[in-house]
Amino acid sequence: MRPRNIKRRNKVIVKRLIFGFFIFLSVLIICTYFFGKNLLANINITSPLSQKSPNSNSSDLTLSQVKSFCDSKKIPCKNITQNSDTITITLDNDSIILLSLKKDIKSQLTSLQATLSDLTIEGKQFRVLDFRFEKPFITL
Repeated sequence: MRPRNIKRRNKVIVKRLIFGFFIFLSVLIICTYFFGKNLLANINITSPLSQKSPNSNSSDLTLSQVKSFCDSKKIPCKNITQNSDTITITLDNDSIILLSLKKDIKSQLTSLQATLSDLTIEGKQFRVLDFRFEKPFITL
């Protein structure tokens, strides 16, 4: 074969490869668009930061959990109220405890029990005990 025919044949092969690649890529994009949309529609992605359940009875459940915990651990609760993202517990000595609904209630209540026992052993009275932050905040 002549060198001119070899060059021409190589150009045709390269053009066909490039054309085939673009056809494959466009079919892949179209399939992903139509079929991937249905696959992603069935997946429910929830944020791990949000611990509050969407049920309307969840506020009653958390308040009853807090009340039963206080009763079982003999914490003298006078009043328990709930705002949009905070549970406020008022003790018999008018001390206030703030819990966050964005964090795990059970772990906050366990920390509350440990903190109250430590403060009782030390003989300290507090006005506000705030568990909404990473570390509890105590106002004496």
